[in-house]
Amino acid sequence: MSIRLAVGICMVFSTLVLNIQNSQAAPAYMNDADTRRPSSTANFPSIEGHKFPRVIMAETQSMAGNLEKFAKYQVIATGGGVLNKIAAVQRMNPSLLYFRAMMPTEFLGYNHSYCSHSHSLAFENTASATAGCNVYAGHWLYQAGTTLRKAITNSATSIPVADAKRFQVGEYIVIYNAPAGSFRNAEHAKITGRNTSNNTLTVQRGFKSSKVKHGAGSIVAQHVTGQSGSKLNWSYNISTKSPKDSNGRTYAQAALAFVKNNYSKDATGNKTSAKVSGFLFDSDFYTLFDNKKADVNNDLRTDDGRDSSGTNWWGIGLENFYKGMRNAFPNKYIITGHQLARSFSATNGTQMEGWPQSNGYHSVVPQYKTLSSEFANYRYYMHHINRGPAASHVLTKTPTATYRDSTSASTNKPFRFALGMGLLEDGYFGSQNSPTHPDVWYDEFSVITDKSSASYGKAVTSNQASIRKNTGWLGKPLGSYKRIYNNAAFSPSASLIKPGTFDSNINGWSGVNVKLSRNTANARDGSASLMVGKHTSYQKELYGAKVKGPAANLTKNTWYTLVFSATSNAPREIKANVGGYGERFLVGNTWRRYVMSFQAPANGSSRISFTVGDENTNVWLDTVYLFKGNANVFRRDFENGIVVVNGSNSSTTVDLGGTFQRIKGTQDPGTNNGKSLKNLSLNAWDAGILIRPKKGGSTASTSPATSLDTDACGSPAINSGSDQGLFLWKDCNAGTWHFVASAGGDSSGNSFTGTVSSSGGFNFIDPVDFEKHDVLDMASSKVDFKLKVWNKGTDGIDMALPGGSNTCFRLNASSGRAYIGPDKVEVSSPINLNTLKQCN
Repeated sequence: MSIRLAVGICMVFSTLVLNIQNSQAAPAYMNDADTRRPSSTANFPSIEGHKFPRVIMAETQSMAGNLEKFAKYQVIATGGGVLNKIAAVQRMNPSLLYFRAMMPTEFLGYNHSYCSHSHSLAFENTASATAGCNVYAGHWLYQAGTTLRKAITNSATSIPVADAKRFQVGEYIVIYNAPAGSFRNAEHAKITGRNTSNNTLTVQRGFKSSKVKHGAGSIVAQHVTGQSGSKLNWSYNISTKSPKDSNGRTYAQAALAFVKNNYSKDATGNKTSAKVSGFLFDSDFYTLFDNKKADVNNDLRTDDGRDSSGTNWWGIGLENFYKGMRNAFPNKYIITGHQLARSFSATNGTQMEGWPQSNGYHSVVPQYKTLSSEFANYRYYMHHINRGPAASHVLTKTPTATYRDSTSASTNKPFRFALGMGLLEDGYFGSQNSPTHPDVWYDEFSVITDKSSASYGKAVTSNQASIRKNTGWLGKPLGSYKRIYNNAAFSPSASLIKPGTFDSNINGWSGVNVKLSRNTANARDGSASLMVGKHTSYQKELYGAKVKGPAANLTKNTWYTLVFSATSNAPREIKANVGGYGERFLVGNTWRRYVMSFQAPANGSSRISFTVGDENTNVWLDTVYLFKGNANVFRRDFENGIVVVNGSNSSTTVDLGGTFQRIKGTQDPGTNNGKSLKNLSLNAWDAGILIRPKKGGSTASTSPATSLDTDACGSPAINSGSDQGLFLWKDCNAGTWHFVASAGGDSSGNSFTGTVSSSGGFNFIDPVDFEKHDVLDMASSKVDFKLKVWNKGTDGIDMALPGGSNTCFRLNASSGRAYIGPDKVEVSSPINLNTLKQCN
């Protein structure tokens, strides 16, 4: 049996899941854990020492009180109003990273009477160029405007327009001399009245601008506002169609100049000693929302930021801004403020705001209907950006019993669930603070793991220095997360649609406004995929182009899971649908696996479909299955503990495969009670963050510890640009072997071919970053492998062996060199992985 591309494993921790002798391998399509690591630049401030949980304070509302309590965070992101406080905190904790929070597309100084540099460009006056506290009128974003029917004087407050229906009372407008887009003699005014019968507006003239006379035919357009709800929260025009000011700069270019001049200054423009490690931007959506009714090219017609063929003027402008930021700040972190920001080529990640709920950021009773896509998109930003280190973070805003503010919150469960889902990846976790609770810190963030201490396993709740010392208590992760599910229920034979692959034909699939074809040149699994062509006629709505697949009979409120693989020739969004349910997923130019668990919204026949409108690219689909059941139960192992997450609306019990214990805390003593347990019962939408006991305990591996030379234990630092060879090492806590093939920058490519034989078979085998040229041939006690890599690419294999097995590793002589352990000691093949001596 030859399994190409990947052999996915999902562990049920008390049993052996992969039994090669009777071909009960867990299906590869269920293994959606991403393992690609974006290439890193050595000059970035290091985050390697940030162990887990990684904790950030972001969208900071207050830094009131004793500043020492803020020194325990690994990262803080704030505006410029508290830079002096940040400098003081960094003196207490020099390793603290500070991200300057800024707003590239909105004016946030509207609630200040001075020239504020806190979050965005300052605005106190209208001028011909954007600089200092002046903003050029053409750099704002407007809705489709109209014209003056008659000339007006500089004192007129009733102005006749061609179409008063385009305006709303209370909003602000720009008035400037024709032609459209010239912004000559521009002034701003507030609408205080509107008469649609005679097409007149009543206005207050000269807002942060001079009142001037305007002739008939002059332009009147309403400002587009941002996300705060304030009428003065004006949006800037970051698109490629932004007019240039008298300095010859578009808004994006002027904004970049502002950041370079002010990023280390406080809100009043004074230089501080705070060390800025990076930036956190916000409200940076790649696509303009339709309800903004924007006219980015100022031709008096709504365009929503794109042309008729789908070119995204707005998104390209945003990406150009971030590319400019990267060129200006090559060694600082750049974090976007929303998962819809994109800009994968220049940024280090994103903020997953409101994580992970779907029904409003501050709801006391959160819902998690889009959990699958939230999690998948978070993983995209951790693994498929072009610039490392990846430093995304999740930010929850859900009130809890410990930090309820003015709500009726009665449980900490939403926090635990959000933290547990966040710990399945390598980013940071944050809870939005408030003036009432400036330091939102939970027991789970700091726990004593010193086994010589009588307080082992206890949360540290007092003494800020001790709290800081015991952060990152889980240590480093021992691998990717695993889904926990019934393997038989998710086998191909259990799928509600057949066949699920496109190796033979594409029968049962059709396109709406796209052409479908069977493609043998780009398959994720097997020999062919379903290729989706570009739009026959461009449609800007996501539902304007669709791929229709087979249907299945579903039962309302029953859990189902859709799995599929997808790629595109350019990053984009698609929506996966089953009947009336759907979620939006980021798809990139490398294959990814997707797992979407959901409850059927209705009884009856439900068709699988993928909507691919809006962005006009090719898309490839493969390995599409639909199962009855929920696959959103997870586990991830760390050096000092584990996290188990129940992503469903019913309780579940997980066999841990050994003894663990709850931490001992004070905030939620009913949960954090310090008790030992071998089976973890979790309520709906809950998580367990457990510590390994002082003695014994277990990892995800079912293998007992082996008597290995410790030189093989621990991961080596592999430079993908210079280290060439096959690197072997063992995670001696988890009992897992890792093989990593590295081309070391060789553009001609390297092939590593060999065999691993084991007298006891294998507990599991898990390919890492496999592509169609990589091969695993598996028999009951032997695995033949071929890993081919180019340039800075790496491929690999993870495996666990039963205790007592006699295991021999052989690398073909023509394949280059093999190295073992953290010190990368060269070894001669064949080698016994139990003894590190030559084997027969």
